[in-house]
Amino acid sequence: MAKDKHVQYLTDGPETWNRWRRENRQIRPDLRQADLKGANLSGFDLGGANLRDANLSRADFTKSYMVRARLINADLSGAKFVGTNLERAMFEDANLTAADFSRANLNHVEMKNANLKGANLSEADLNNANLNRSELSGATLQGARMVEADLRVAKVVGSNLKNVNLTRAKLVKAKMARANLILAKLTEADLDGADLSRANLEGADLIGSSLNNADLRYANLKYADFTLAKTDGIKLDNANTEGAKGNLPQF
Repeated sequence: MAKDKHVQYLTDGPETWNRWRRENRQIRPDLRQADLKGANLSGFDLGGANLRDANLSRADFTKSYMVRARLINADLSGAKFVGTNLERAMFEDANLTAADFSRANLNHVEMKNANLKGANLSEADLNNANLNRSELSGATLQGARMVEADLRVAKVVGSNLKNVNLTRAKLVKAKMARANLILAKLTEADLDGADLSRANLEGADLIGSSLNNADLRYANLKYADFTLAKTDGIKLDNANTEGAKGNLPQF
């Protein structure tokens, strides 16, 4: 349970809270199971804070400092994290449906099994993020940087990943049917066994990627670059390969 005095400092506003944090660097705020639904926490120093199991639905964390914050199993549905520094934060099993992470720093975050359905992650930094088995269906990731991110077995059905950078990302058995991957950078990405059926990969960079046993049936591969890609067992029935180049079975 959250410590009452920590909750009180928080409700006193950012000036009081941030001063207390500066004067008590050795204390990790204990806000476990706190009910902060709809709270305005913009500009707060929540670095390292323990918010496990907290109700933070529709809370506003815009431009807050949340490096290494613990948000495991928290309800953050509809929460706002625009421009927030969340590097190495922990979101395992959290409810992040419809949350706004646009332009947020999410480098090295732990989001395994998190529910990000309908979330906005446009232009966010997700380099080295762990999104293993996460739910990202209907999410917006346009322009996001996801170099070496782990999305193994993640569900990204119908999501917008236009111009996303997934260089060397792990996407083994990811479910990406109907995803928008126009101009996506998937250089050396591991897409073995991934479902990309009906996905739009027009102009995508798949140089050196691994697509063994991947499903690209009915996908739009127009002008995509498969140079040096591994494509053993790839399924391409009814795919549009106009202008595509590189290592595809029919070449």
